[in-house]
Amino acid sequence: EIERLSSRRINECRMKLQEQEGCTREALVAKTIHSAIKQLTPQRPGSIVARTVVPITMDFDPKFSSLWKRYSYHVACCDNHSSPFLTRYCWQMTNQQLDFDAMSHAVRIMNGKHNFEWISLVEKGEQRDPFRDLKLSIVKMEDHKQSLFDPCFANTTMYKITGTCDFFLYKMMRRIVGIIVAVGKGEVKWPTLESCLETQDNECCRMNGSDDVSSAADSIPSALLQTAPPHGLCLEHVEYEIPI
Repeated sequence: EIERLSSRRINECRMKLQEQEGCTREALVAKTIHSAIKQLTPQRPGSIVARTVVPITMDFDPKFSSLWKRYSYHVACCDNHSSPFLTRYCWQMTNQQLDFDAMSHAVRIMNGKHNFEWISLVEKGEQRDPFRDLKLSIVKMEDHKQSLFDPCFANTTMYKITGTCDFFLYKMMRRIVGIIVAVGKGEVKWPTLESCLETQDNECCRMNGSDDVSSAADSIPSALLQTAPPHGLCLEHVEYEIPI
């Protein structure tokens, strides 16, 4: 959307900026992007910020040119009631405690190269290999109570789940979080997850690209197919070959 608005605004800005002494191409691009962002966020100024502008080649694609991405997801376990300050940024659970050791074990099981097709929604026409090399971690955050909103975090336990991969299938990260939370709740045990993951890895290799994976899919417990809500997910970083 920014690219579309930028191309429309580029001609409008060019003449004005070129009339100014010392105008450069970088200044023109920066001005154009700034104008596009203002049009996209008229009610929430500052919600999108452009920090740098770099030249790219014509074949650059922001989605398919990435080398790897890093997502994080926050889960908050609150006593008695949820906090309005966390609603937009966390998956909040009231009167629910999670087994951190069990969740950590689930994270270790899913680390590495596995077939993640069974926990994702594979988009039509997707040709990329569902075997992805995932780096997954979970931390129990202890320092959040030092914030300015101490009363909002009273009796709240926060967990941060981070996943890094060269390519994420659709809803892959949210499904992974759903699995970790299900293990933390005790809805499914980590040996079941380990067995299911091994079965799916072997089945994908056996089918060798066939679309018929129903035999393996039928053995997946429903607790391992939960999708975490979107508001706890954050795209932290996208790495490209060009320096940004």
